Amino acid sequence: MGVIVRDWAGHVLAASSRRLSGVFPAVVVEAMVVRYALGLARELGLHSVEVEGDCAEVVTALTSHETVLTSFSLIIEDILVDAAQFFEMVSFCHTRREGNVVAHGLARHAQNIDDFCVWMEEVPEFVRDQYLADLYQATIS
Repeated sequence: MGVIVRDWAGHVLAASSRRLSGVFPAVVVEAMVVRYALGLARELGLHSVEVEGDCAEVVTALTSHETVLTSFSLIIEDILVDAAQFFEMVSFCHTRREGNVVAHGLARHAQNIDDFCVWMEEVPEFVRDQYLADLYQATIS
């Protein structure tokens, strides 16, 4: 899994790579990433968060007011309970896969580690170029 936590201006607060044990369907992994990201945001003491993900199925499940039984329903339920309990405001939005390249780079790195890595207020060298490109795009948009 790969997660990047940014402030309102796009500057990095934390980045993390975490290896998963086991094999899961992609949509389940995406839901697990959201749960992990909220846990990291909570540990950072954030009260208001916007979670961006490139899996439309997970974002729809998180923003829909309907309960649909899926392979990841229990994870969605955990996310929504935690969001209500620990945060003043949480929003979930879909982003294109191209808009999520830093997180994907962090996820690829997770395949090479035993457990997890967290970088505070910086991104690791192997995703720095993608992060700087994202930051630049945000400033000209």
